[in-house]
Amino acid sequence: MRTVEVKIYKFEELSEEAKERAINAHRDINDNCYNEYEATLKAFEKVFPHPDKGVDEDVLSMSVNRLRTWVINNFWDEIHKGKYYSLWSKEQPKDNTYGVLKARYSRIIWERSCPLTGMVFDMDVLEHVYKFLDNDPNLKDYYSEVNYDYSVLYYDCIQSLESTYDKHSEHQRSDVMVADTLVANEYEFTESGELF
Repeated sequence: MRTVEVKIYKFEELSEEAKERAINAHRDINDNCYNEYEATLKAFEKVFPHPDKGVDEDVLSMSVNRLRTWVINNFWDEIHKGKYYSLWSKEQPKDNTYGVLKARYSRIIWERSCPLTGMVFDMDVLEHVYKFLDNDPNLKDYYSEVNYDYSVLYYDCIQSLESTYDKHSEHQRSDVMVADTLVANEYEFTESGELF
């Protein structure tokens, strides 16, 4: 039998070289947003068909105003949801505790709050659709310059989602973010920067 004594350090106590080794070894520790990205992408593709598959030729050649109307008529319920509100139940529980809240959604007041999956990437993928539906005055020149149609709208949405994911992933993998995670989770390391 033998006994080995090892000095254990918190991340802040490591040398700069050991910190760098620990950060590089745990670079992927925060990169957990891919599942959210993938779920949002699948939900978006379920609602909005790919321009090359399942979209009539008539839709691809619509004018901007007709396309806006077509999107409203076909996708409004999927990209909006009724505003949430709740009411106390009128029935008093038998055990004299608090009443029960009834979850309800308005049929009149609509909100745009992550309607596809409930995750923040929903707003990024639908940003261009919402601007398009709102007839954003800043985009009027853009519509005329690119011969705006359904395929351009679709690819703008996908590009927006991919751009956001790349920025988010890059931030999560940055030295500062990884170091903050190692400190917050109180990981312990050997003198060389290896996880104990």
